[in-house]
Amino acid sequence: MSEQTSGQDQRIECPPTKDVWIRKFIWAGLLVALSLWCVLDRGKYPHPDQPLSFPTFDKYVGYWLNHYGPFLFVPLAGWFVYRGRKLQHHVLIADAQGIGYVDEPRLAWSDVKKLDTSVFDEKQILYLAHGEAKRFKLDALALQRFKELVAFVETHVPASARDQEQ
Repeated sequence: MSEQTSGQDQRIECPPTKDVWIRKFIWAGLLVALSLWCVLDRGKYPHPDQPLSFPTFDKYVGYWLNHYGPFLFVPLAGWFVYRGRKLQHHVLIADAQGIGYVDEPRLAWSDVKKLDTSVFDEKQILYLAHGEAKRFKLDALALQRFKELVAFVETHVPASARDQEQ
């Protein structure tokens, strides 16, 4: 084996797939569109004490949604944009010491108690159980280079954790 190949085996970087963070931006766009629709449509829904241009089953719902909905939807859209930007740069790094996301606490391989593969065949999700009821999730939908990562995890997880696979 060359030094370059062995160096690659010592560290795997898995950037996020585009699906995960693009969905957040889609939700943000839908919420902004709903806010604009509420602002443009609020003239049809006067205060509940005034007569309605067309009666509805609940005179308060249309008023509250169209007059105060944007105050909820716009900050919620901002939160989705924030989460999307954060997920865009959420890189998973696995090396000889452990596994974890950049700028977050890492999970040491020695702390892994069990390798849970109960939903791996159906959903391509692998859980690394550690501590009391704590699990580290590895999802093929969210991570690029997932097959390489699974092979790397299987070689670095302690033998006692591999024996407890489901």
